[in-house]
Amino acid sequence: MRQAVFALAALVAIAPVLLVRRPPVLDLAPQAGQARLLLETLGGDGSGSEIAWLAPNKIAYPLLVLGWLGGGEAWGARLGLLLCMAAALGGIHLLAARFGRPPESALAASVFLFSSALYGGFFNFAIGGLAFALWAAELERDERAPVRAWRSAPVALALGALLWVSHLLWLLAAAALTVLELLVRPAARRTRLLRLAALAPFLVAAAVWQATVADPQWRTGVTYRSPPLLRAVDPDFLLPELLGGVRGALEPATLAALAAWCGAGLAWRRAAAPAGRVSPALARIGLLLAAAALVLPTSFGQTAQLATRWLPWAALCAVLACPPPPLARRARLALAGALFAAFVAVTAAIWTRAERDELAHFETALAGVPPSTLLLGLDLERESRWFRRAATPNLHHYAALERDARLAFGFDQLPSSLVLRRGASEDPGWDYGRPTYLFSLRGARLRPFQHLLLHARPAAQAEFGERFPRWRRRAGAGHWLLWENPSPVDAPGPGRRRPQLGSDENASAAASRSSTEATVRPVRRSKR
Repeated sequence: MRQAVFALAALVAIAPVLLVRRPPVLDLAPQAGQARLLLETLGGDGSGSEIAWLAPNKIAYPLLVLGWLGGGEAWGARLGLLLCMAAALGGIHLLAARFGRPPESALAASVFLFSSALYGGFFNFAIGGLAFALWAAELERDERAPVRAWRSAPVALALGALLWVSHLLWLLAAAALTVLELLVRPAARRTRLLRLAALAPFLVAAAVWQATVADPQWRTGVTYRSPPLLRAVDPDFLLPELLGGVRGALEPATLAALAAWCGAGLAWRRAAAPAGRVSPALARIGLLLAAAALVLPTSFGQTAQLATRWLPWAALCAVLACPPPPLARRARLALAGALFAAFVAVTAAIWTRAERDELAHFETALAGVPPSTLLLGLDLERESRWFRRAATPNLHHYAALERDARLAFGFDQLPSSLVLRRGASEDPGWDYGRPTYLFSLRGARLRPFQHLLLHARPAAQAEFGERFPRWRRRAGAGHWLLWENPSPVDAPGPGRRRPQLGSDENASAAASRSSTEATVRPVRRSKR
């Protein structure tokens, strides 16, 4: 039954991806570019790149590589996204199965697949919930069926390695959950201490790795979008981030339906059946993740959405912890399936409408990009009518995927990526700490580039042409224009500074900031 429910949920969930050419996922194109670069490096074509085999946060890349191998330029990114979505959905259903929750509850909680982590393209974190579910289930098994402490060591080490490969935030969450279980449930203390000790080497390695990749030019500092603790009574913080995907009435209506689902189950819970009772373990996990969302900063260093990414998982743990409504099992399955199908259907309609409205003429502009050109992508709009976080800032990365363009910034310049560029950056002196407003553009910064893919309102496009008469329109129309520089100057040689992770059009950390911010402040370098 569980396998059939999961398969049905997976088939329903892929519908939005199949209906659009460019899924509204911020980091999809640059992450798919990492998969392509990995294959090129392994094949000997990426002589200027190196692979960080032992670094953390890499669990999504095998799936992205499989997607690229199976889909090529036309379908590679989308197929990789489908595989990542299936793995993330598997984490939700695995959590329900390991804690004995009914499959209809897992089906209802499947709506949290479409969370801010998915829309941001944080695939490693989205899939890492699967590893966390396995760790949490092992802690629960210590209570239900205690084993000798030494027998749990190999499993704990294996799960620690899986958490390391998945995402360091899930590794920290697993350690925090283990400490919480030690405090509230003293039984099997020796086994849980051993499990915590098994995480210690990975926690130390995480600290060392973080210190190794730390670079003052990449730090975004600590940001609190709203005061800690007060977020619990701030509807502007909680409601938009419990799912964090699309604008409009879809998400509030879905959350209201899930609240009614949980309320009905709590009002008529059946103590005779385990599935008819509240799961204290899942409730504790949900409270732990909710506490993290309430006290952690919005962003810290290179980690964007540090606090808000926990809210969908806290909410889905609450849904799984509550008993289902007092209906026949088939009726509950039908109700949960209808809720999930309706949510996905409306999501698919929004995706297709958004692509038709916001990406009109993008394909024409992209098709005009010549191979091997040095391309700069700028997004002067920064906001989306349909999505809480626009995916347009990183759409120019498709030019590298499909047109072999050279970009001013690529994910091989991020120290946390799988494939890294050796030596000096190829960035031609572009300052990624500046605000991306038309008045802030300077001709000297634009001259090294051969082409510019500009996303802006038609009036701003016209103003750009007036301010920089040497640039000519090459392709596109409306909000998407490809501009050509007929006489680019030579880019500076080695020694130019690496772009900072402060650009709201090229870095997911900056692009994921609240759209209510008036400006994008330049990143200040640390004094050494």
